[in-house]
Amino acid sequence: MIFGWDISTSIIGITILTDQGAFVKSCYLDLRKCDGLLDKSHEVECLIYQFAKTYGQYDNIHFVEDRLGNFSKGLTSLQTLMTLAAFNSTVSYLIWQQFNVCTGMVKVVHLHLMTIKSVMKKMGLVIPKGANKKALTLEWVSLREPSFPVTLNKNGNPQPYCFDMADSYVVARTGHFKECSKNAK
Repeated sequence: MIFGWDISTSIIGITILTDQGAFVKSCYLDLRKCDGLLDKSHEVECLIYQFAKTYGQYDNIHFVEDRLGNFSKGLTSLQTLMTLAAFNSTVSYLIWQQFNVCTGMVKVVHLHLMTIKSVMKKMGLVIPKGANKKALTLEWVSLREPSFPVTLNKNGNPQPYCFDMADSYVVARTGHFKECSKNAK
């Protein structure tokens, strides 16, 4: 199984693909009401434990977006960068630890933002400068995967977690592409 993780301290998006790249599911974990990183980490650990119980019998590769790649323009405070880096590392460790308990072997791979952009461009997702990246990504994923869950709010707009799930789909799809490319050599 291939997992794609879009990790943030507010909402985590997760997408699961088969080894052949077939869409299994996308879901999310809303952490906005949790207090502090320890509470958030505990919630994530509980979710990962459930995934490990459900998918632990398969070989699993978990692809995690390297969140700091998004902040290369110097527009984010050092405190925010440190918090994101710590949480990304914590969640990556929890994935590794929980799946190792169930399978004895798991792989966690961090993908740089430029790698994801490059692979997605090859697959037809091109984001023009100044465009709404989140909206275009969600639209692209929804067209590609008709069963991708999109929930609308009372104003007819996608719920915030839909964007995180779409980002996790892109991470999973990039991971699948990289695995196929590596195995083709």
